Amino acid sequence: MAMVITGSDPDAALDALKTHGVVVLHDPDRTLDGFVELTDRIFDIDPYHSVATRERDAVGASGTNVATVNKGRDAMPLHRESSFLPTQPDVVTLFCQHAPSRGGQTTVCDGVALLAALPERTREFLRGEELVWRFVLPIERWSVLFGTRDPAAVPAKVAELMARFGPDTTYEFEFDDRGNLDGTYRSPFVTKTFWGDTAISTSLLYHYHRQGPFIAKHLHRVTLSTGDPVPDDVVHTVERCAEQLIEDVRWSTSDVLLIDNSRAMHGRRAIVGDDRSIVVRLGRYRSGIARAA
Repeated sequence: MAMVITGSDPDAALDALKTHGVVVLHDPDRTLDGFVELTDRIFDIDPYHSVATRERDAVGASGTNVATVNKGRDAMPLHRESSFLPTQPDVVTLFCQHAPSRGGQTTVCDGVALLAALPERTREFLRGEELVWRFVLPIERWSVLFGTRDPAAVPAKVAELMARFGPDTTYEFEFDDRGNLDGTYRSPFVTKTFWGDTAISTSLLYHYHRQGPFIAKHLHRVTLSTGDPVPDDVVHTVERCAEQLIEDVRWSTSDVLLIDNSRAMHGRRAIVGDDRSIVVRLGRYRSGIARAA
């Protein structure tokens, strides 16, 4: 799935993302500033700052929205970045400041290939269902996500963000008397990618992963549209098929990994040692790049 390119040509990277969904850019001389400059030419910075809580820390110059990846050393299950929020990015970009000597590979899985690999019965079940994510966000989270502490300003920001998606993807919310945002995000299991392919790219496996110190699944409740939980056999089938399609990205220092979030899920292998340093930057494709109908 992943295409490897030498250099930092943003046009070549974008063309590769359209076709492959995952791109590795090799350049041993790349710096953090070079990473920011490159990604500025591919996407616009999201309101989502990557550092809403303790899962991540800001890195580098103020306003660049670069952050550490999720802390801890545990393996991370495959997931679509923030698939349950209006602020989910179009593109996830990772920069390797120092490659790990052992373990810590980033994992990727092509959602187009995953949909095709599922048994027909599971695939047809998913085509007819939607995921419903319900969660309450304290002001410390939603103010960072939407770039404001004013509840009255949030509806306009949500409307702008949700305009990227079809009418079958919705987000309803209200504020309680303590200022918490109580939201419900609905989206089909099977969706169109930014470029028009049909795929399954979801955070379902993340939710059903065990709770960890830096996995905030306790914030969410996930059901089908009926209110029933996702059947265990469906979760296990998706997980099993995804495991067969996983690719490991073996890092070299100064590599950049670009992931089309609408198509590919990503995760990581358990980290061994203290020498892995990866940072993340999230964004939306630049305004002149049109989403496929």
